[in-house]
Amino acid sequence: MDYQIAIPSYQRPDRIKECSLKTLKKLDAKMSNVTVFVANDEQYKIYKKALSNVNIVVGELGIGKQRIFINNYYDKDTKIFCLDDDIISLAKKNGDKLIEYDSSLDQIVEKGYSICEKINARMWAVNPVYNGFFMSDTISIGLRYIIGAFFGSYGKCPVWGEGRKDFSSGEDYLSSILSYNLYGSVVRFDGICIKTKYFAEGGIQGLLGGKEKRYEDHKQKLTWIEQTYPDLAKVYYKSGNVPNLRLKRVTHKKVRFKV
Repeated sequence: MDYQIAIPSYQRPDRIKECSLKTLKKLDAKMSNVTVFVANDEQYKIYKKALSNVNIVVGELGIGKQRIFINNYYDKDTKIFCLDDDIISLAKKNGDKLIEYDSSLDQIVEKGYSICEKINARMWAVNPVYNGFFMSDTISIGLRYIIGAFFGSYGKCPVWGEGRKDFSSGEDYLSSILSYNLYGSVVRFDGICIKTKYFAEGGIQGLLGGKEKRYEDHKQKLTWIEQTYPDLAKVYYKSGNVPNLRLKRVTHKKVRFKV
């Protein structure tokens, strides 16, 4: 199966090299299909100097605008696997614990797209929870949170319409809801997850001016989603008063899947 690998990145050329690019190589990804999307010409020069043999494209400033750019950059129905620039590793459920995922990236990507095409869905992802106790050896079909850090979609998909340009933090929650409303289901691996550091320095946080401003932006966006889709989303707060969103769990089907 042929698919493209897109990585949006901002002010983190060293981190992308030590995290996501290294992770992709370890998973035997086809590196010639990898494109790093940066914000402007200045960032392009910085990344070009830091990264060798990686395709770099100037897109848009801000993750919401960048997602739209990536979606429109590729031809219609191109399979686009998108991941953040700071993915340290993949893990899989092993009993109530997690162990390192040691198979190829293709195994996940091809399975995700094959299920999408059987049910006419347009998005798949892995579990956002890094805890084997709360995971299962299944794939859920219905409504789940499709984490923007590691997901698959298709080029020119209407989920990324022009009206979303003001979104940065929380845009993946909106994508999950819109894709569910448009296509009836999203697809999520319940037994595979990513290891990363959310709200890390640089990236969106650097763009918004620091952790506190990013938390505030996050809260505003999640509140808007809750108010716009009250039947599907509810804001709650994690430890440290960090805002988060809980989507209504809709399960049409579960498929057994263990790697």
